Amino acid sequence: MYTLRNRGFTLIEMMVVIAIIGVLAAAMVSQVTKARETARAVKCKANLRNLAQAALSYAVDNRHLPYAGSHEVVDTDRSGRMFVYLRRGWVDWTKGNSIEYWNKDYNDGPSMSGEGTMMTACSGIAGCISVTNGTLWSYMGRELSTYVCEAQKAKVKAETGEREVIYRSYNMNCYFGYNKDFFPYREYWRDIWLNNLSSRGGADRLLLFAEMAVTQPGKDAKRTKDGVLETYIDGYNDGRNNKTKPEIIGFNHRVGKQEVAHVVFADGHVDVFHASVSKGLSDDQKLGLAYFLCNGYDLPSDRSNWELP
Repeated sequence: MYTLRNRGFTLIEMMVVIAIIGVLAAAMVSQVTKARETARAVKCKANLRNLAQAALSYAVDNRHLPYAGSHEVVDTDRSGRMFVYLRRGWVDWTKGNSIEYWNKDYNDGPSMSGEGTMMTACSGIAGCISVTNGTLWSYMGRELSTYVCEAQKAKVKAETGEREVIYRSYNMNCYFGYNKDFFPYREYWRDIWLNNLSSRGGADRLLLFAEMAVTQPGKDAKRTKDGVLETYIDGYNDGRNNKTKPEIIGFNHRVGKQEVAHVVFADGHVDVFHASVSKGLSDDQKLGLAYFLCNGYDLPSDRSNWELP
């Protein structure tokens, strides 16, 4: 009499099945990660285009482009009284549009921090308020998500451990009315008209916004938080009295074996820069890249020459 027997998998068969499942899972994870990074890059570039269009719309309505930084400016009236007046930047870190008078030395006057520096976070409640009080808020459709890149948020959490909600991950070229070398006097800000752009090589060569770096080079590396990409602007802060520390553009995206940075120029076009993950760009090259783009200069074809002059 023939008897049916239940036959299970052999150990080898089970190992083969597990191996196949592992390969499929790895491939799926890789594809999902790649798709997520692609989506983040597309959204980042869209954010930069929106910022550029908002800045140009603001310029049409106000006759000058928005300021890269908020300004606390010291001046004197006809009677010789000193006063400070506040001007909002594309993101705001002033107390409001007001004028205050005082008769003391400036360092004892109504400074935002008491030390002549006005900084805000790009995360938490302060970061949110700085965005919503900025001059571009209404031009950006009052949408918080358009001010931040998800890839940069993920990188901040991975590298710094910061857990507060990040509301902004972009910086504006300091050429647009921001000069810490002359702080706190009137030369600290200036209006940049649309027809001024040609003096810096044309709108298609002058950087407007760039991704913010997670950290800055140097011994005291830290993340910049004021919304301004500070570098040397020739003919503007030539004094270079060490008050302005140049900053770098953030390479926050990972595409294969490349680190990628997105920037947008004053004519609204977005450009992409790549750096090898294994070799990458040195800190000096990143500083030079910001210098050339913020001044509207052509980049040297040899990357070894991407350094501050």
